[in-house]
Amino acid sequence: MVTTAKVELTPDNLLDLVRQMNEGQFEQFFRQMVTLRSRNIASTVSESEEALIKRIYSYRLSPTEHGRLLELAKKSERETLTDKAEWAEYGVLVDKSEMLNVKRIRSAVELSALREQSLDETLDQLGLLNKRGASNPRKEATTRRRSCE
Repeated sequence: MVTTAKVELTPDNLLDLVRQMNEGQFEQFFRQMVTLRSRNIASTVSESEEALIKRIYSYRLSPTEHGRLLELAKKSERETLTDKAEWAEYGVLVDKSEMLNVKRIRSAVELSALREQSLDETLDQLGLLNKRGASNPRKEATTRRRSCE
């Protein structure tokens, strides 16, 4: 069943709608967004740049893993993450997320060199630069997790 509603299309409103999707719908939406973003960027880039951009956007946790990581991070922040199995799961997800981020940054550095521009400029163009100066909750969670080991 499809529901139609009139909403103002702001990024926050769109994200609220996306959060309501089931995993299959989200995966389909995400693939279409990556394709759209790649096409928009690729219209002005070379084949090697396009391949790097696709790699950068592909290095992500699955929606299920990302959701579980956020859930465990919240429990860690509230200091309610006490089960050893959850700590182990949390560690695996943090490590996997960090590994994917390293791969993404390596590809972004390669893209920056290809474009002869700074990494910040490249990340900004790809919409991956956190301009708010907000801290990285995964990094804080990792630090917290490792201090508890």
